[in-house]
Order: sequence, then C-alpha cells, then structure tokens
Amino acid sequence: DVDYTVSQGSTIVTLKSSYLSNLEVGSFKIEIISQNKTVSTSFNVVEGVATVNGTSFATLQEAIDSVKTKSTVKLMANVTESIVIAENKNIILDLNGYNIRSEYLDGLNLKASEIIENYSAITNVGTLVIKGNGIIDGRTDSTPAVFNIGTLTLEGGTYTRSTETAIKAGVSYTDKTVNSYYTI
Repeated sequence: DVDYTVSQGSTIVTLKSSYLSNLEVGSFKIEIISQNKTVSTSFNVVEGVATVNGTSFATLQEAIDSVKTKSTVKLMANVTESIVIAENKNIILDLNGYNIRSEYLDGLNLKASEIIENYSAITNVGTLVIKGNGIIDGRTDSTPAVFNIGTLTLEGGTYTRSTETAIKAGVSYTDKTVNSYYTI
C-alpha cells in the first residue's frame, strides 16, 4: 500500500491523508529519487487548533479564511489569537469547550480604531454565530472580547476581560469595581 500519489508532467507527489494523520507533530523531510537526480523538501506537521468539514488548521484564522460558504468552524484546542470575521464570511463558531484569548495584553493607551481592528479576541464584520461552551477573553482594559459591526448571534460562550485593571482618575482598580469597556 503506497502512502502517496504521483501525477505525470511535473513531479507532483501528494501524501495521502491516511498517511499524514498517523504522523506525530514535528518536521519531516521527503526525498524524490528519479533517474537523473534526487530532490528533497521538508514539511511540518502541526497540531490543528480548528477544523472545517473535517480539515484541520494550524490557526483559527486560517480555518475561518478557508470558509467559502456558510460553514462551521470547530475549535479543537485553546488558542491565543485575535481573529477577524471578514464581511463576506458566514461562520458558525463552535467553541467545543475551548477558549479564545486575545493575543494582545495592553490595549489601554491605544486609539479606538487600533483597539477595534487589532486587539479584540474576535472582530466580526461578517455573519457570526457563536455556540458551545468556552471562554472568549479580550484580556485587558479597553478591549472587548468580541467587537461586532456585522451580524452576531450568541448561542453559548462566556465573554470576559480576565486582566481588567480599569483606571479612573489615575488610580488602578484591580478589584473589578470599575469597568473600562464592554466585553461585547
């Protein structure tokens, strides 16, 4: 049984998914030996954090970007990532018991447009349904867990800013008595 297919013309070798699914996470080298020479390349197997229709993706944003029509993106691991749902996307995000944390920690001294575009855990400009158990964490002051200017339906999830230290009149309140921004 062969773990690859070869196409005529240029040298095109496609590793079968049944073979790839049995590889451990890590770096691999493949060599193609022909009559005249040997060519080699390397590839990495990474742990997938999200799936779309059974296909695994290394980042949540890659999974979202792969969606052409309305599809479910299922989280398969906790991620620290700030994602954008583009205007033309129609996504059902299944948290599946996992969490999304904004990759940014300090949004306090930013202009509003920078917070919106770069610092939320999720920025939605398209159509987004969030379902399942899990936490979406904007992490810090002035950064929402979800910034929405599209169509958003919440069917699950917990929304927070876990390191909120709201500042009022130059005094930091770490006891959560002051809120510096909305979570959604």
